[in-house]
Amino acid sequence: MASRHPSPTSPGPSLPAIFASYWSSLLALHNAGARHFLLMTVPPFDRSLKVPETGDEWYRRGQIIRDIASFNARVSDMADKLRERLQAESKDAEALEGEELELQIHVFDTHRLYARVLDDPAAFEQTEDILDTDSICQEVEL
Repeated sequence: MASRHPSPTSPGPSLPAIFASYWSSLLALHNAGARHFLLMTVPPFDRSLKVPETGDEWYRRGQIIRDIASFNARVSDMADKLRERLQAESKDAEALEGEELELQIHVFDTHRLYARVLDDPAAFEQTEDILDTDSICQEVEL
C-alpha cells in the first residue's frame, strides 16, 4: 500500500502552489455567488503521537512546526488579501447596482483551540473528562 505522506524524493506540492490553488478556488466561489467565507488554520498536528521526535525520518517535528506556522500565517494573509480585493470589487458592483453587497470573511484559529484543549482539557466542558493528552488512547487503534 502506498504511503499517503510525502517522501523525500516526492515532497508534494509547495505552499505557494497550494495557496495559488486555494486562492483560485476562493475566487471561483465568489464568482459563483459566495459572500460568506470561513478559512481555518491547521491544528497542531505536530503534537500527534505519530509524529517522530527522533530519528532520521524526513519530516521531523521541528520542520512540521515551521510548516504549520507558515501555512497558518498564509491563511490569515490570504483572508486579508481576499477581503481587500472583494470589498473593492463589491464597491464597484454597488455603484453599478445601487445596493450593498454583504461580504464576510473569517479565519477560525483551529490551531489555537486544539492547543488549548491539549494543554488543559479540563478548561472545556466537552473535554474535561480527558485526563491524558500525551498517550495513545487504548480504545482507539491508529
